Amino acid sequence: MDQTNTMVRVIAEIQNLQDMFSRQFKMHIEIFDTNGNPLTIFSSGSFLCPQKCEHEFNNRYCIKRLIHHIKHNKFSTSIVHFTCPNQLVSSIVPLGFNLKDQSSSTPNFYALIGKTKVITSVDSMLKSINILDEKDDAILKNDYLQTVELISFSFNLVFSLISLSGLTLQKNKPAMDKQLLNKLTKRELEIVKLVSIGLSNQEIAYQLFISEHTVKAHISNILKKLNLNNRTKLALFEFQTL
Repeated sequence: MDQTNTMVRVIAEIQNLQDMFSRQFKMHIEIFDTNGNPLTIFSSGSFLCPQKCEHEFNNRYCIKRLIHHIKHNKFSTSIVHFTCPNQLVSSIVPLGFNLKDQSSSTPNFYALIGKTKVITSVDSMLKSINILDEKDDAILKNDYLQTVELISFSFNLVFSLISLSGLTLQKNKPAMDKQLLNKLTKRELEIVKLVSIGLSNQEIAYQLFISEHTVKAHISNILKKLNLNNRTKLALFEFQTL
């Protein structure tokens, strides 16, 4: 139980760091394990990305691109930049390398980072990172790349130190009744995840752009559906099951 509680607290702090970067740099950020499972909740720096993308997790172009990258480039240590069909620039950032010898290490996690329309000339980003048609494009592009490097350095240090400590953030999936999950709506699953990382009802409302009253109603319904009686048990259920 102590190990589980420690993992929950660590993930909560990682989420806080992610949210801080997202607010500071107006970036869209989320972190995944090597199986493509989300470790954190999507942090949005603006409304544009959620509005333009489909809400279904597996239908998002950036998620499909990330899964493909993990599957075919498991040993890559390079940051990959790409654009989605909505012309939003994103980056896949490998994290958690061995601090002693990064060249022989493989990523333990990946950050997916995005920015709304970093440059107006998308082809220049994709074809040649050093060739730009307009001065404004160069400024915006360089700001974006430098910010991605900063976020990459910060998260890579965090995950590398976690790895050195011997703490694993990979979730075990025990024999719990998975049929219970079918009772939850997509919104309820989002709220379960946010509860598990220690967010208050007010913070959840802010994250999901809904009222605090609506959050309370969702949590009450979730507890009834899962046959649980408090938030702590709900957090542990999420960590053990989802």
